[in-house]
Amino acid sequence: MSAKHEIPEHGLAEVIQFPRKAVDGSERLAELDARIKAAFDEIHELLGERREIEKRHAA
Repeated sequence: MSAKHEIPEHGLAEVIQFPRKAVDGSERLAELDARIKAAFDEIHELLGERREIEKRHAA
């Protein structure tokens, strides 16, 4: 896994979850941005893995 796609030591679930407390709009936007980025990073990683498997099966 490249450095760009490393999952933090505490795992992806911890990155995606957020405290269930009232936060002001800017904090909420930052949390949503972080969750969206983590999801896109995971999708990118999964697509790369899928391409590798498809290449092996096509050969």
